[in-house]
Amino acid sequence: MKVVLLNALYAPTNAMGGTERVVQTLAEALLARGHEPVVVCTGAARGVAREQIGGVPVHVVGLRNLYPLPPRDGRRLLAKPIWHAVDTGNAAMANAVRRILDEERPAVVHTHNLTGFSALAWSAARDRGIPIVHTLHDYYLLCPRSTMFADGANCAGRHPACALLSWPRVKLSSHVRAVVGVSRFVLDRHLAYGAFPRSETFVIGNPCASPSAAAERHESARLRIGYLGRLEPAKGIERLLGEAVGLAGDDWELHVGGSGADGFGRQLRERFADPRIRFHGFVDRDDFLKAIDLVVVPSLSHETFGLVAIEAFAAGVPVLASRRGGLGEVVTDGVTGALFEPDHSGELRRLLEAFVAEPARARRMRDACLRRARDFDPMTITERYEIVYRRVLAT
Repeated sequence: MKVVLLNALYAPTNAMGGTERVVQTLAEALLARGHEPVVVCTGAARGVAREQIGGVPVHVVGLRNLYPLPPRDGRRLLAKPIWHAVDTGNAAMANAVRRILDEERPAVVHTHNLTGFSALAWSAARDRGIPIVHTLHDYYLLCPRSTMFADGANCAGRHPACALLSWPRVKLSSHVRAVVGVSRFVLDRHLAYGAFPRSETFVIGNPCASPSAAAERHESARLRIGYLGRLEPAKGIERLLGEAVGLAGDDWELHVGGSGADGFGRQLRERFADPRIRFHGFVDRDDFLKAIDLVVVPSLSHETFGLVAIEAFAAGVPVLASRRGGLGEVVTDGVTGALFEPDHSGELRRLLEAFVAEPARARRMRDACLRRARDFDPMTITERYEIVYRRVLAT
């Protein structure tokens, strides 16, 4: 079966984030299972280039907008409203998708992050009678920022500007034959706003390959707490650091892996200067998890899934996660970690204190974490998508 996987970015053509890792894992798993995956993504160069990455054909479409993805120049902030307006219905990018579909003639189009292509990519497939499967990784269809998080809080509803920009996207979602939420939370939120009125619905988590870290752990006398992700307010890193500095003793360490805006990262280092807290910047995920006993995902925003939690489980590491979005569907309280309310002062600290006082508690959860990670094995997830593909081809 030939499947076109369309996503805003693809690695190593572009910097790799969570969705990019998921799409690459799915493409390579489909190839291993005898299918013909073809990736379509955006790039900075003009025109359309064709590459072969990991045995998968990749069409890199030069983005026809004011600036490419991801935007790196702060001066482009002034152009953001125009960029988002164009991205609501980018006819030039839709035409490029039409030409690729005419060339490839896939059985199914599986879209992921539509940023850059716009929802008109669905029209390109619909006009050719190709069934569409869409996976919800974020809130792009409802919010230009894709987060539904503003001014330090989750949005209770859509702001008027967001509703205006998202209306065409929601309307075009009627072209989609099947919609997949990476969590029940993100799926239900889109359905509540009237998206995907004609789609069959599924919940399929993100695939995650088990790293070698699961068998090569580095032990330590201290409890090693880890944070892995972008350094930005919505991720709750300030909340975690604030709770950590209040922990007594020196029988623990907090390792922060990840980067963000230079100014914000520098402020964190200055505000939370403590010999027990170490900022590592960009890290190799497998290497980082080999040397961590407990991962904290302190997000303030409603995470759609929480891939870092599954990556931790695959390394045998339990997770403390905030009760936000889909995280509660990933972490089982008391079995593979614990859940906390980030707005309740001291709740996270009490959990950390319990694990510091009894480091064996994290080790006892290791087998449960490894079992939970198997639910998200790439071949298992790919098999579930094959069922969805067959469903849309049969209707």
